Amino acid sequence: MGKVVLNTSLSCILGNIVLSIFFAGLSTRQTNGKLERFHGSYDEHRFRFDCLERFVGWYNNRPHGALDLWEAESPNMAFVRRLWPEVWLGIAARQFGW
Repeated sequence: MGKVVLNTSLSCILGNIVLSIFFAGLSTRQTNGKLERFHGSYDEHRFRFDCLERFVGWYNNRPHGALDLWEAESPNMAFVRRLWPEVWLGIAARQFGW
């Protein structure tokens, strides 16, 4: 594995919003495949969007064949569905000042 460089300010920001940094393996088939799929989809659909942020919003909120097709589940919906109850409690605690 190569050298890991950690941005300390990023760690501080992520630590404050109950997220953690996840290091994916470099140059692995799984990582490369996901990146290649994203870039392929971007090349195919980029003319429909005026900026990258709008494409990413569409990409994460479109129904996905590997998820629950009966509910037309999107990657974003799957992410939210799989959050642990403790995460929801932490979000609510910060939101309502508990």
